[in-house]
Amino acid sequence: LYQPRLALTPGTWVRFDLVNAVSDTYVELEIRTAIGTGSNVCTMTLLAIDGVYLLTPRRITTFAPMPPGGRLSIAVMCSTAGTYFFQAYPGARVCDLEAQFGQNLVTLDVSGTTVSTTEPTWTSTSISRPWYLESMLTTPSDYSWEMGVEQTAITGGSAWLGIGRNCSLPCNGRADCETLCASVDASYCSNGSPNPTKWGECTYLAFGGASMQYRHIAATCSIEELAINGRGRTPHPIHLHVFHFQIVTAPAQYTSLWGQIGDFRDTVPAIAGKTKVRYAVDAWGGPIVTHCHFLHHEDMGMMERFWASNTAGACLTQGGGVTGQPTTYCT
Repeated sequence: LYQPRLALTPGTWVRFDLVNAVSDTYVELEIRTAIGTGSNVCTMTLLAIDGVYLLTPRRITTFAPMPPGGRLSIAVMCSTAGTYFFQAYPGARVCDLEAQFGQNLVTLDVSGTTVSTTEPTWTSTSISRPWYLESMLTTPSDYSWEMGVEQTAITGGSAWLGIGRNCSLPCNGRADCETLCASVDASYCSNGSPNPTKWGECTYLAFGGASMQYRHIAATCSIEELAINGRGRTPHPIHLHVFHFQIVTAPAQYTSLWGQIGDFRDTVPAIAGKTKVRYAVDAWGGPIVTHCHFLHHEDMGMMERFWASNTAGACLTQGGGVTGQPTTYCT
């Protein structure tokens, strides 16, 4: 249904499973007394991110952000009768307004006699997770690699994604990048922005299709650490197929707006700076896709495949010739 109405009783907790299926915008979820204005009302509790339950539910104090392709499970309780609007309320908090939209998602008609129901809660010991979703915060990674998502990667009719051993970017925003460009050799900059191919050990390429050589080889039954380097006010949402990853370190904006260190996700904004994630490569082998979830960027080439292999070791490679399906199963 388009913008449905839902009848609720005051004091009743209701669960919403939400997905941001808009191809190129971030969503900031709020419940307000009016569409696009009004007061923030009702109580929201975060239960799960991208299909993975939190170890303990988390109260949402202001708004709940969702990147393109992101999913949230949220419990909602309105204590007072009235008509409220569960909406995408663009406040330019997680990105510029150019990558947001405002729209009511569902109208909550709250009426009747107030009841008392229990807020969803559980403890970490009551959540059973498979080995690949157990905390890796203190587990050393077996292998590491980096990704660079540079704002100037969108040029003309193509886009690129950087992969290498060191994809660190020399500046984070327009002002400090312009200062940097004015103080270094002009060849290191293009149109007032750093040329990412001049920094670190990071090869930027547009995705060339199924015939393109794999740029990273992972080992099944291992733990890998990926550093995602971003720049700019509106971060590219980076999505990894097959494996959920755990946030290990992140810029301050992540913990102030998005969540907590230790969260498991499969889509994360490439916030200006460096975000480190770890993921367990389970028994599934073969090609793994990673891409920007701004679908226009993905379609123009901001995506890549890497290969999960059961052969010993893992590497960054420009070579090809990887074939076959791994058969090793993790214990």
